[in-house]
Amino acid sequence: MERTDAFRTAFGILAAAALIATSTPASARPGPAGQGGEQGGQAPKLSPEEQAAMAAYEKAAKPGDQQAWLVSLAGSWEFEGTFWSAPGSEPMKSSGTAERTALLGGRVLREVVTSVMMGEPFEGIGHTGYDNVLGEFWSTWFDNMSTSLMTMTGHCEKGLCTYEGTNTDPLTGKPARARMTSRHEGDREVHEMFGPDPNGKEFKMMELVYTRRR
Repeated sequence: MERTDAFRTAFGILAAAALIATSTPASARPGPAGQGGEQGGQAPKLSPEEQAAMAAYEKAAKPGDQQAWLVSLAGSWEFEGTFWSAPGSEPMKSSGTAERTALLGGRVLREVVTSVMMGEPFEGIGHTGYDNVLGEFWSTWFDNMSTSLMTMTGHCEKGLCTYEGTNTDPLTGKPARARMTSRHEGDREVHEMFGPDPNGKEFKMMELVYTRRR
């Protein structure tokens, strides 16, 4: 995010907070020496622009159906994984667990994965949310096999999610494109990750089959 975008976002949050504060009835505001607020208990009248700004920020912040669906995925899961280092290579198998919890009033789903990869303990942390403004899901991932952050955005329809994003390629030091599909079948999920081979052609790198623990 560029600095101007960051400042704009921060200013917008502060503006929304200020509007909410000014819309609070004066009788509910603390006054001097334990007394009530301004006389008359009347809140300042908001201009049409202020009302529109408040409505926009409230809509952007309010959890909806997409966030509720993410919350429904919270709980304890276990998975079986298959990984390929190159097209046609011998697959590597692994298994592990995933603990999912809802954060920030049901706005974000956090996932902590533990497993063993190549004989070493593995831990990864992911966060998934839905951006009401952009109308798309977003996801971040980081683990103890890298110091980079993977970011992805995508859409879901009828239990099928498709994400696209980037992570840092250790060999080139440049962003590498990645694509992921997720099929949600109740207490079973299938996640597939695709990335470029040395020639830039996409191949399947990973498949994870999740099962909800009972």
